[in-house]
Amino acid sequence: MEPLFSVDYSPSKKLYHEFGNIHAKRSKAWIVMLVCIILLMILTVIRAVTEGRIELVSLIPTVLFYFMWLFSDLYVGTLSYNSTNKTVRSEGGRMFFTEDEQISEASTGTSKVSYAAFPDAYESDGLFALYTSKTSAILVPKAGFTQGTVDDFRDFITRKIGSVRRVASPKRKRIWGIVLGVCFVLAMVGGLCFNRYWVNRSVPYGRAPYSISLPANFKTFSSADYVLSASTDDVYVYVYAESKQSLQSYGFEDIETVEDYADLFAETYASDGCTRTSLDNGTLCLTYTIEYPDGTLFYCDALTESDGLFWVTEFYCLTSDQAEYEPLFYEWASTIQIAN
Repeated sequence: MEPLFSVDYSPSKKLYHEFGNIHAKRSKAWIVMLVCIILLMILTVIRAVTEGRIELVSLIPTVLFYFMWLFSDLYVGTLSYNSTNKTVRSEGGRMFFTEDEQISEASTGTSKVSYAAFPDAYESDGLFALYTSKTSAILVPKAGFTQGTVDDFRDFITRKIGSVRRVASPKRKRIWGIVLGVCFVLAMVGGLCFNRYWVNRSVPYGRAPYSISLPANFKTFSSADYVLSASTDDVYVYVYAESKQSLQSYGFEDIETVEDYADLFAETYASDGCTRTSLDNGTLCLTYTIEYPDGTLFYCDALTESDGLFWVTEFYCLTSDQAEYEPLFYEWASTIQIAN
């Protein structure tokens, strides 16, 4: 039977990459992968917002799946191209389409396929893919037609198989993929910035009549001995009060001012010397270090006097963190308020 269409066939990676785009969309795997990517991105952003960090354990799979999805056509197409017979790849071949069957001729032999063997067909910018199974297809390059036209062939295949599904170019997916990637990066950065703002925002701590403004990431814990007990991973804060009356009962009858109390405090806790700093809110800060068997701590004790009570707000951290936290200790101490 005389052929209705003749097509010269020369396999190339570009052709197979286009087929990879068709196959990826036909299998719906790209949709599943996209859903997984979006879920991983959402989880990563949520972690950035809630924990203020992004771990490689979660970021690496997200990035890996993202690029696999973005370039799935290249990956699938390259695998298909490499599995093609090397002789056919180098020499090419010719296809014929008669009224009853499709015929492929190459130096490796001749094959014939009835149109009933094609469950479905797809079309892209550069080729037709006539599937013979879930994973295999006969590729008909549009540029290879030597007999018949592309439009006539489309009508012919539609009549023989039932329909030809059009698949868009991967360029659109690339554009949307890049937009998705940029949005993901911006969301991560925004999440980290929001977390930093949220945990570092100042909130009031303590109980009446004492209050102090500290970053929101301080965690409080109950203690009968302290008005306030709070900590972060690096810093501890304790607040307690001593009355002049109790000090007098211990024999310290000449303690009248916060400066007097600071002298007693320095003699008791900082015998090796300390630095005094007065703040605008009337708080007097003593800074000193104490060496322990398991490390050296830096202390900043903020002393305030009100209505016969001496309030002690004690901050401390490791001396290795002193440079970072000493200015913050002063900043936090300047927010101390004692309600009258």
